[in-house]
Amino acid sequence: MYVQHLLGPVTLLVSHLTRQTESKLDALPERAKELAETQNRAEKELAKLASENRKSREQPDG
Repeated sequence: MYVQHLLGPVTLLVSHLTRQTESKLDALPERAKELAETQNRAEKELAKLASENRKSREQPDG
């Protein structure tokens, strides 16, 4: 009897957590794409800064 009393709330909790997890899993491909784009921009900026740094070192002071 006690187990049957808990069955409803536990079922609702499991259902809620399942929906929440599925929602997060569905969002993963888009988030991965965003992170890849951010990484690409950061790598380009780093290459640009490295190039500027090399150029400034090659120029004589004065």
